[in-house]
Amino acid sequence: MVKTGIGADEVKKLKFWQIAASEIIGTLFVVLFTSLIVNRHDGKSVIMTISLVSGLVYSIVLFTFGNHGYFNPAITISLFCAQRIPLVRMGVFVASQLCGAILAQVLASYVLLNSWYSSMGPGATMPHNDVNLIQLFSVEFFGSAVISAIISTKCSALVIGLTISTITAAMFPFEMGSFNPARGVASNIVAGKVTSYCWVYWLAPTFGAIAARLIMVAVDKMKIDPDEIERNQFRMLGEHSD
Repeated sequence: MVKTGIGADEVKKLKFWQIAASEIIGTLFVVLFTSLIVNRHDGKSVIMTISLVSGLVYSIVLFTFGNHGYFNPAITISLFCAQRIPLVRMGVFVASQLCGAILAQVLASYVLLNSWYSSMGPGATMPHNDVNLIQLFSVEFFGSAVISAIISTKCSALVIGLTISTITAAMFPFEMGSFNPARGVASNIVAGKVTSYCWVYWLAPTFGAIAARLIMVAVDKMKIDPDEIERNQFRMLGEHSD
């Protein structure tokens, strides 16, 4: 369903704020468990454990709270660009996701853990030493694009989670995959530090998610009919035989 305009009237509804609260809680769990598992394994070993936990937690959160803003600012902004949600909803959802991610980083950094594997905090997003900015941007862009494309097909929470696990494992040789700007922003804020590549984790997932969503919208508008394609093929074969 296409949603255009500001959408200011939504803030008057209790249901709207209940969904916003679920975005805070859901993002908190997604970022918290991801940060804990990455910190536990120093961000280097047990690739499958990290990737499976990342995807499984996302699936559980989706199944529990539903797919409103998808607990990721990149996905929320892509929904707005595709005219699926109005401006106010996008702004409130993104703010809620950032709040949840910051709370998760605070819990992980100062309550649950005594030490960090990185000075940027537990679960900090960073590339491996031999990865340059172009490679890092490409990995975050295309990884987020695949996740956004899968989400746009309205598949199950389990499929979305498995997609995230697969992408995280596939991209691990380059970096500890984030694909979620909230996680990158939260680690920068809580650690009180920024790096020369932090902007990549803010912008690349967002651009990737938007690009994939707009492509999927364009494909959907084409309304490709498989039966029509088959009829055209038979007609072309008939003309060729004549």
